[in-house]
Amino acid sequence: MKYEAEKSESKTQAVAKVAAVEEYLSFLDLERGLSANTLAAYRRDLQDFIGSCRGSVTKSDARDVNKFLSALDKRGARPATVARKISAVRSFAAYMKERSLGGQELPQEIRTPSLVKYHPGALSVEQITRILDLPDTKTPLGQRDSALLETLYGAGLRVSEAVNLTVSNFMPEAGFIVVRGKGNKERIAPVGNRMREALELYISDGREKLIKNQTQGALFVNARAGALSRISAFRLVKRYAAEAGISSNISPHSFRHSFATHLLDGGADLRVVQELLGHSSITTTQIYTHPDKEFLRSTVRAFHPLEQKD
Repeated sequence: MKYEAEKSESKTQAVAKVAAVEEYLSFLDLERGLSANTLAAYRRDLQDFIGSCRGSVTKSDARDVNKFLSALDKRGARPATVARKISAVRSFAAYMKERSLGGQELPQEIRTPSLVKYHPGALSVEQITRILDLPDTKTPLGQRDSALLETLYGAGLRVSEAVNLTVSNFMPEAGFIVVRGKGNKERIAPVGNRMREALELYISDGREKLIKNQTQGALFVNARAGALSRISAFRLVKRYAAEAGISSNISPHSFRHSFATHLLDGGADLRVVQELLGHSSITTTQIYTHPDKEFLRSTVRAFHPLEQKD
């Protein structure tokens, strides 16, 4: 009888765990509009975690997370994978607590890999700022250049995606732009304050002066009212980089690299960055990550048998 009761309780807990994860995924789908692939990745990571929980997922604590970390280490999970999974668990725990569903935020002492930028094409925040502040926004071309540079960095677009934008792709009231990426796949990119202000000024003033009442759907145009080309975008980025005193090999893609590395350096979820970049595989996004040396040292101290203390 005792065995049957325990078995029944175990089944009830399993159902409750799945239900909690599915409720959170519904929230991500409806409130944040994440793609099916990203939701599936969240589901795998969270199911991996709750499968290791001792009891109800609403009562999981630091012991459950440490047990999960130990299991990941035994499986040989890479630091980037560990960081991604714990990031999912943290966001899930925060959601449960916010909704008063019994969850509790994970303690800060839970040690996860620190992912730092290392991509050679990335610029520092100070370098990016120097470039962005250079265009003369009192002139039509300066307004265009400012809007383009802010878009390349603010949304992490490929240069082809940027020059193919149309005016109708920019939706300031909704706070996003519609981007058509590789394979003609469409995605939504959020628009920050700097980017929005630069685009609004350019569209209302500089662009109107450049197109001279001609019918032109392209967002970024040249001095002859034609659509700005990839080559022209490349040249203007090189010019502003030189003016900023940055002698390294800078291209429009440098802004995309910087966008990704700065977000990850600030603690952004790897899957969210994957969505923003329009990568079909998270493996592509992981080129922007590298494990912190201190995390590697702490992992050896925590798990190496000869480093264990009695």
